[in-house]
Amino acid sequence: DSAIVTLRAVSMHVGALPGLLRLLLSSRSRDDVAVVLEGIVVTRYRAWSAMEHDVYEALRMTVPGPALFRTVIPEDDAFEEAVGQGVPLTVLDRDSRGASAYLDLAGELQARRMHHALAAGQEVTR
Repeated sequence: DSAIVTLRAVSMHVGALPGLLRLLLSSRSRDDVAVVLEGIVVTRYRAWSAMEHDVYEALRMTVPGPALFRTVIPEDDAFEEAVGQGVPLTVLDRDSRGASAYLDLAGELQARRMHHALAAGQEVTR
């Protein structure tokens, strides 16, 4: 099993990250659950916010490169509409900035998994 941690680039959310990572690491020491961290993705990012920009830059400098996804999910009004209608954003408005970013994240995750499989000498099929 694996997890992707979603994180807003605000101090309150970033402050909770160490505790969450400790929880994930502690699961590795138990036999019943072993959760692998796929990575951390910044979501609902407001590029126009100086505070979020500063928090994101600090996060990039603190979190080891492979742990932080390159893809950043921007704030998008279509999120609320998709949640209200109970449909994925990619179904509601595939061309929205948010949907495009989630599709980019899926591609980045697939590329990571392929890279890890190749590094482990496993056969990779598409």
